[in-house]
Amino acid sequence: MKERIAKVFEQVGLAVRSNPVELIICLFGFVICCLTYEKVITGWEGLPYYLPVFFLISYTLNQLSSYKFVSWIYGMSGLLVLPLVWSSEPREPWFYLISLGAAFGIYFISSGQRENRLFVESVLRFLRSSAFAALLSLVSWILIYSVYLSIQYIFEIWKDSNNRMEFYLLHFVYLLLFPLFFLYFHQDKRDLFTNNKVTDLLFNYVLSPVLLVYTAILYIYFVKIAVLWSLPKGGVALIVIFFSIALFVLKGCIPFVRKSYYAWFYNRASWIVLPALVMFWIGTVYRISQYGFTEDRVYLVVTGVVISLTTLLFFTKKWGRYLYVVTLIVVLFSTFTYIPGITAKDIEVFSQKDRVQNEVPEVKLPDNVFLKWDETLPTDSFRTVDIVNTVHMDYPKDYEIDSTRVNLNFDLDSISLFDKDKMLLFSMPTRDFLNKQLMKCGLTHNDTIDTTDGKGLLKVELDSMILILDNMVLSRDSLYRIENIEGGLLLKK
Repeated sequence: MKERIAKVFEQVGLAVRSNPVELIICLFGFVICCLTYEKVITGWEGLPYYLPVFFLISYTLNQLSSYKFVSWIYGMSGLLVLPLVWSSEPREPWFYLISLGAAFGIYFISSGQRENRLFVESVLRFLRSSAFAALLSLVSWILIYSVYLSIQYIFEIWKDSNNRMEFYLLHFVYLLLFPLFFLYFHQDKRDLFTNNKVTDLLFNYVLSPVLLVYTAILYIYFVKIAVLWSLPKGGVALIVIFFSIALFVLKGCIPFVRKSYYAWFYNRASWIVLPALVMFWIGTVYRISQYGFTEDRVYLVVTGVVISLTTLLFFTKKWGRYLYVVTLIVVLFSTFTYIPGITAKDIEVFSQKDRVQNEVPEVKLPDNVFLKWDETLPTDSFRTVDIVNTVHMDYPKDYEIDSTRVNLNFDLDSISLFDKDKMLLFSMPTRDFLNKQLMKCGLTHNDTIDTTDGKGLLKVELDSMILILDNMVLSRDSLYRIENIEGGLLLKK
């Protein structure tokens, strides 16, 4: 037993010595998050979200550090986190998710494995190490928190420290324990991903049969469309995407099954996907021609291009490489996310602007709807009543955050509410916020909203709180949109 424990500590020490920059980044992130929580420093709100990106960048450089010039870059890569002092919580999910996905993709590409089995094995090893690290981190969190609660209960101390303890423990596990466990499990490159009874059962008797049934359902639907000569439903595009991804992912995993009963199915993956791709492009092109591009539709098209090119690549053994597929994904999604002028958001603006300009002249859009709260609320039944200061994020120079009041941060994309201590009370995309308020009032985007019917939109019911907006300005193209909000009162029950 002592020898095993000593060996574990030896391997942990090796993981620490082999990945110094990655662990320094994690330690730095944990310290900064604690200082921010205690209000010793300000800024760095985006650090916990983007730290995995910079961890992966350093980890990728570490794998290539045998080259002298790369070892210098690896040593300096820890400085990449410094610009995060000006970062905020990601409000654009696409930008954040693609940044995280690109970091993963670049790590997998860095192996340079053109052989499909070796490439997929490196991905599976990474996922296995991440799963083991996540499981061990979760167990550690449960055990440590249980000890804390037991001490609190038995000795009747730390009764007012639950929030602080939860914050520190969560960030300790997320920023320190999980990366350390991952490095421990993933350091031995000879620990190959081998097939076993679990993989045989999963692929032969669960995933493959379900995918085969799903294929049959899609083909029956395609026949129906051909017979009725109709357009595919809008949601079919997403179904085709998930179906195609599942088919090619399982195709790559089949070599790790000792005896596959469905090799004939995966060997014809490109031919099987073709009819689905035809339906995808018919529906997508039609809807874009009717309604123009949105940010989501741009990424939908990029995904369709990736799947189409993947299908073409796997028609031949020479070009059917997962290394090429992941490279395509990183290059295409990064292009339409980071290059100014052709980002998905820029394309949406250009497309929708042209669409509005090309509207039929006889169609007159309604004027802006101005809603104002003019009722008196009985505030006696509420515990506290706070004035809400609206911060217009599109005009930061004209509207400043008031540290003495509750702040409502608003722009055309998102809306967030912070209390006096800068704790987030709620946050959601502006579009979702408006849809929720319309549903609550029994209204839809097709209704004509007047000042009387729409007054309920100004009353926002939260958990144990009610937010009363002073006024709201709505405009409508095909859908209503919030142009402006002014805060009023926050009443806590």
